[in-house]
Amino acid sequence: MKKFFVFLLILISVIFAACAYVKLRFPLKYAENVKNYAARYNLDESLVFAVIKAESGFDKEKVSHKGAVGLMQIMPKTAEYVSKEFFSGRKFELTNPGDNIELGCFYLAYLAEKFDNRAEILAAYNAGEGNVKLWKSRVKRSLVEEDIPFPETKKYVRKVIRFSKIYSFIHKQQTHADSGEISLLLKNKAVYKSINRIKTRQTNNLMHQKRRA
Repeated sequence: MKKFFVFLLILISVIFAACAYVKLRFPLKYAENVKNYAARYNLDESLVFAVIKAESGFDKEKVSHKGAVGLMQIMPKTAEYVSKEFFSGRKFELTNPGDNIELGCFYLAYLAEKFDNRAEILAAYNAGEGNVKLWKSRVKRSLVEEDIPFPETKKYVRKVIRFSKIYSFIHKQQTHADSGEISLLLKNKAVYKSINRIKTRQTNNLMHQKRRA
């Protein structure tokens, strides 16, 4: 039994270390803004976090070499157009996290209305609507990642989708936090099966020793 508890302690320590690393690499900064605007525009929070992570690494002051600004890398001309057409000329400050996330979420929701799947939406966010429409006209169906001819855009789409899966995992952890982090971690099927096998082996050994006695 002692070996089992030592193994269990090591296993839990490794899992905690892995979770701490994931949370460090994938922060939940500006969570209130993300939650509010994702809900307003009917978006997956994990996707919004993933776009912020890929676009700016959560640097609200970031300006790209093309002039895109802030957390979700909004072009000033895009902000101006959206403001005029949809927000009655409201002034958006692109380095303000709330304004930037609202504009980014609005634009993602706008693209979601125009395109068929997540790959198309993200490709349009990165490379523009016109390019995605052109690529779709060539393949004559919905795009998948492999159809994207721009290497940078294909890499971007794959990165954001990968990040969104990680953020989805983190979100599920937080949702079930009231169950206790250790119990949640042990619900992982692979971990649970490993521990169960060890416990069964320990029980069988104990029963065998009793029968021999």
